[in-house]
This record gives sequence, structure tokens and C-alpha cells, in this order.
Amino acid sequence: MLFNSQLFIFVFLPTFYFLYLSIKLLNEKLRKNTFLILIIFFSIFFYGYWDLNYLPILIGSIVINYFFIEYISKKKIFHLITLIVFNLSLLFYFKYFDLLFGFMNNTEVKFNEIIIPLGISFFTFQQIGYLIEVYGEKKNKLNFLQYFAFVVFFPQLIAGPILKAQEFFPKLNKSIKYDKVSRNFIIGLIIFFIGLGKKVLIADNISLYIDDFYFVADNNVNNINFFESWLSAIGYLFQLYFDFSGYSDMAVGLARMFGLNFPWNFN
Repeated sequence: MLFNSQLFIFVFLPTFYFLYLSIKLLNEKLRKNTFLILIIFFSIFFYGYWDLNYLPILIGSIVINYFFIEYISKKKIFHLITLIVFNLSLLFYFKYFDLLFGFMNNTEVKFNEIIIPLGISFFTFQQIGYLIEVYGEKKNKLNFLQYFAFVVFFPQLIAGPILKAQEFFPKLNKSIKYDKVSRNFIIGLIIFFIGLGKKVLIADNISLYIDDFYFVADNNVNNINFFESWLSAIGYLFQLYFDFSGYSDMAVGLARMFGLNFPWNFN
């Protein structure tokens, strides 16, 4: 599911926000755990809606990392390095193994057929950051519910930003005190629509011309010229920038709706 999809804007987000407001009726302790469960449930649905086949990779990565953290917190550097290598190996396998295998065996690499699990770079580096953060610091260790929510929180699951746990949870705990709810929602909505405009109005429209150019180039390279080539190269640069920055702005806006001030990826 993408932030700019109708399902997300008109169904997923309003439902989650309504439930977020509803748990205000609970006492503070119950409210915290309920909000964490809501985050986990909706984030898993958000991720799994794209492709259920990759959901076990996300969940497996979280479970394996969490249950090995106890060894890391005893200041055993070997365990820390082993777990970091595990995370990087998982990332390498899904992002680069097919390419490397193809080049080494001198076989054609079909880039358009390589499917990478959504957000794998983000949730891998988010967890590596946490491993380093808690190394030798048991006081910073999260319980399983907190850790799961920290990794899968849907506004940041796809494009970040990557946060430290000690940055995330004070903000999350503050968000369920419902201070300045209307103000946070309006500011978050404005930021979200700025990002949506970058993505839909600019990036997606540029991509129409870029895609046409590459379609022509793939079929007959003699049909393109010097100026079209440079124009498309520059156009692709702007498409990539506005697509990524727009998506990141939407993530910041979504988090702000719940009172969370995420750092700006593109300032």
C-alpha cells in the first residue's frame, strides 16, 4: 500500500486515526499498550497489502534481532558483530545477490524482474542502529511490543527517517497525552499534502515523459537524439528527487498528525 493510494487516504488513515482518538478513553497504562498493538496491527496490514510473501521476512528479522539482543546487552562484541553481519547479509541477498550471480555467470540480468522486499533497507538499518544503541546499555532495552512497533511504525516503514529508540518513544508516549491534537493534525495534513503534491503532480507527470523516452530507446536507439537524451537524464533526476522527497514529506506529515515530530529527510 502506498501513501498516495485511495485506499490509504480514504480508508486506512481515517480508520487508524479514529482508533487513535478512541483510546483516549482508556487509562494511561492501558492506553500505551493499546496504541502499540494498533501500530503493529495496522503496520503489518500496510506492509502485507503489497505482498504477503515478504511479510515473514520482516517479522522474522524483527523476532531474530530482538531475541539475540540479550547477548548484546552483556557487552559481548562478538555477538553484536554477528548480528550486524546477519542483518547486512539479509539485505545483500535480496538487493544484490541476483545481480552478482548474473554477472559472475555471465548471464543476462533482467532488472525489471528483480523484486526487492519493500522497505528492507530501512528496517534493516533501523534495527542495526538499535543494536548499537543498546550495546552495553540494558536500561535502553525495549520490551518486545515496543521493539516491534518501533521497527514497523507505518509512516516510516518504507522511506524512513531512521530514528533512535530514545528519540522515538518519548515522542510516542507524549502523543497519547493528546496535547494540541487539532493543531498537530492540521499541520501534519498540510505537510502530507505538500508531499503528495510533489509525488503526484510533479514526479508522476515527469515520469510519463521519461518512460516514453526509455520505451523508444529500448525499441530503436536511432530514434533518439542528443538533446532528448540529456533532457531525459535531467528529467529523471528531478523525478527521483520529487518522488523520494515527496514520499518522505508525507511520512513526516503522517507522524505529525499523531504528535510525533520526525526529522526532515529533505530540508
